[in-house]
Amino acid sequence: RSTLMRSSAASDVYKRQYEQDGVENMFDSSMRIYKLLQLLSERELHNQKEDTSIEKTIRYIRSHVGDKITLEELADIANLSTYYFSHRFKEETGLSPIDYVINTRLDQAKILLARTSMTVEEIAYEVGYQSSNSLINLFNQKLGFSPREYRKLAK
Repeated sequence: RSTLMRSSAASDVYKRQYEQDGVENMFDSSMRIYKLLQLLSERELHNQKEDTSIEKTIRYIRSHVGDKITLEELADIANLSTYYFSHRFKEETGLSPIDYVINTRLDQAKILLARTSMTVEEIAYEVGYQSSNSLINLFNQKLGFSPREYRKLAK
């Protein structure tokens, strides 16, 4: 349900931007296709009859990207101890669970920066951070530039 609400909100943002500009540039088209493929991929994961515990947590992370997510919570969803869950998650994804959450939030922030006129503070809150400083620091650390610089590059 929350995924539907988020995709509906994203759709509304897209409609508003398209109505304002009347033209979609190549980057916007690519982002829209990427988001569509991401939604189809999530739906395919969801439709599998027998989800692994790691797939369940990945789906949970993606659909709750703006919420506080703890390692203990993810381990509970997987019905595993935190130690064993962390080990299995890294084995299957190549990332620790917390790094996966951070990367998912960063990816969502990049999409919002490129596709919306939301402020950095609004985007930070939307992807699960309590302050824009946290998001700015993450961008600088992981990408080497600020969210504002990323927005300029993406346009």
